[in-house]
Amino acid sequence: MLNDKSILSLSADYTMTQFQIRKGDLSQHRLVKADADVIREGQIRVAVRQFAVTSNNITYAVTGDQLGYWKFYPPIGDDTEGWGAMPVWGFGEVVESLTDSVLVPVGRSAGTKLVRGKAGACGECIQ
Repeated sequence: MLNDKSILSLSADYTMTQFQIRKGDLSQHRLVKADADVIREGQIRVAVRQFAVTSNNITYAVTGDQLGYWKFYPPIGDDTEGWGAMPVWGFGEVVESLTDSVLVPVGRSAGTKLVRGKAGACGECIQ
């Protein structure tokens, strides 16, 4: 888990880590890192804090081709043939926001202001 200082840094470079599994052998897995895309107007960035793999997720993986689950989140990286990123449920934290249409709390602590911008920035705080 990241510490608060790395989350709240205004100059943070965001890196995405994707948990991938081999489509033909669900016991094989790996973590692939890549630079995260710049968010566009109307989007938010969420840092995943915890996630779980349950029997539902295994069903997503087993039926991934038949039901289209493998298309939800294409694998990142150079060697993607035969690899997939299965959908999971988890908990995240909004660390960046470029939207005015949905007000979301940025940061972890209770009472954190609603912000448009990076976590810790308060250029356009909404009370």
